[in-house]
Amino acid sequence: DVIGAGSFAHTIAQSAANAGWPVIALLKAAGHGHVALVVPGQPTLSNTWGMLSANSASFFLDKPGSVYLNKALSSAFGPANAKKAVFFYRKP
Repeated sequence: DVIGAGSFAHTIAQSAANAGWPVIALLKAAGHGHVALVVPGQPTLSNTWGMLSANSASFFLDKPGSVYLNKALSSAFGPANAKKAVFFYRKP
């Protein structure tokens, strides 16, 4: 199911992950996009985004040294993409 995009979607996505639902953030881009997991935790205010950012885990196929867990989603998606990430979940 689709949660949506935008600043409010980050809060909903975080709540769903905290409730045990698997949640992904998807960014469609030219050439390739990116997928990150929303993981349980608290959203944090992102200085680069200027809004709350969901807690996440991200795995970069072309940058294995940049893999992370328990960081703001803004660590994976730059400021230009703050409101473009679309969240999806699956109710267990």
